[in-house]
Amino acid sequence: MDLRTSRPSRCSYSICLVTAVILLLPALSAQDTLTIDMVAATRAIWPREVTVNVAHQVPLLVNGKVSGSMQVSPGRVYPVRSIEPRGVVVDAMGSSLTFPPADTDILARAETVRTHLQALAATRTAATPQAKQSPSPAASKPTAAAPTNEIVDRLNGKLVIYNGSSLERFEASALKGKRYLAVYFSASWC
Repeated sequence: MDLRTSRPSRCSYSICLVTAVILLLPALSAQDTLTIDMVAATRAIWPREVTVNVAHQVPLLVNGKVSGSMQVSPGRVYPVRSIEPRGVVVDAMGSSLTFPPADTDILARAETVRTHLQALAATRTAATPQAKQSPSPAASKPTAAAPTNEIVDRLNGKLVIYNGSSLERFEASALKGKRYLAVYFSASWC
């Protein structure tokens, strides 16, 4: 794969978004019982979708104009457009519908999101390296070792290249002396 022409996957954007959310997540205690006001005020814990637990009518749009409605039974899942103290605004087949929070599972879903984000924040905190103590001034500085290319050594015998019709072995020794700026990894399931 040519890294110059590849685009970041959706997974990369998700990781960046999760990192940003963790950094911006207000300090909501795990013991706090969520209220609709708390959820409305904390965009980071909004779920992507909610389940509506009551029967309702959904307007049918044809060319942007309402041309009737459809009866929908309880249990329908809709994407969330916004959350306000007065209700949850969903995207119902192109129309915005507002439901009272009690008619949806918004609080349960927001609690799930909050729990997940707090677990990610705890993992991030645990993974942050501790600050190293600076050596005493009397300690002598070690001499620098000759630079090695550890990446080339680790990749030796494990690289392949696609020549347009098949995979061929690629010798890592061809990379000796090259300076690496970035390595991009992706996964097909993201």
